[in-house]
Amino acid sequence: MKKFLNVFSFVFSMILYMFAGALTASMFENLILGLVIFFLFFLIHIIIHETGHLVFGLLTGYKFLSFRIGSFTLQKENGKYFLKKFTIPGTAGQCLLGVPDIPAEKCPYLLYHAGGGLMNLITALIALPFVFISDGIGKSVFSMFFAMGIITALQNLVPLKNQGISNDGMNIIEISRNDSEKRIIYNQLEINYLTTLGTRYKDIDEKYFDDENCEGILADCIRDLKINRFLDMHDFESAEKIAQNLIDGNISGLYGNEVKCELLFCKIISGADRTSIDNLLDKKLKNYIKSTCQYYLSRIRLMYAYNLLVEKNIPEAEKYRQMFEKVSEKYPVKADIILERELMDIITQKNTAVQ
Repeated sequence: MKKFLNVFSFVFSMILYMFAGALTASMFENLILGLVIFFLFFLIHIIIHETGHLVFGLLTGYKFLSFRIGSFTLQKENGKYFLKKFTIPGTAGQCLLGVPDIPAEKCPYLLYHAGGGLMNLITALIALPFVFISDGIGKSVFSMFFAMGIITALQNLVPLKNQGISNDGMNIIEISRNDSEKRIIYNQLEINYLTTLGTRYKDIDEKYFDDENCEGILADCIRDLKINRFLDMHDFESAEKIAQNLIDGNISGLYGNEVKCELLFCKIISGADRTSIDNLLDKKLKNYIKSTCQYYLSRIRLMYAYNLLVEKNIPEAEKYRQMFEKVSEKYPVKADIILERELMDIITQKNTAVQ
């Protein structure tokens, strides 16, 4: 089923964008102008989409946390707004909100998750009358805006997965199954909210990391966060155990790569033999590490540990130490900055102890 869903998601997305490409070619005699307008409206509808999550979320009692387009993130801290930098592979934007102060089972999830696609549909329908009353380039522009709105809405509301990340439609399907799934998404949002504002993973009530009776991508996310909690407690053995169990359970996609990175770190910090480290660090994981290292403090920490403790390459390790300080200046999650800096110090101390 998982393989079928991944194939369906890929094929469905390709059909949508092939249609958009054909539409662009047919509407604009100047193909370059058409492509510029296509990408412009693509960006505009990403902004509209995330604004939809924001508006419908706030209307149903959620609390503003951050609003991201690409890697640029507007974040609220102590009543003030700051510009941060962060990205997640497979996503073009994200609106994170804190859950209302009500029980998880009663938390309104539908409008928050569907709000982005609904906003794309609403703005597309607003543009539709102008398609019929305009002519020439105006007709082409309004037609493209309408088409991109419908495409963006379909790509987010039709249940799909991209790189192991569920879109809004898939999240709605998973959450609607039972109260356990609602509790998982509620807990995930609450953990994100608390850690972004500075609460340590180890100081968050353990109940928020409970994954009992839950399966799928939402449970994988909570288990990944549970690894962070054990890392924050410096309990590397428990963190490694969870990571290994997830790998043995064939976790894949984004969370699969994240878990493999943490399993690799735990092996390095525990002094595992070089063969087991090299077996885990395959070409696919190397490419993922390279693509995320400029954004994720945990990835920088991993490469610092690898170069310092495995490769014994002090100059290269120092590059990652400097990268860590640069990235942390704009990093959005305060608890992660504290955690990762502690782990960097532990790596340094471990290297000093073995010299």
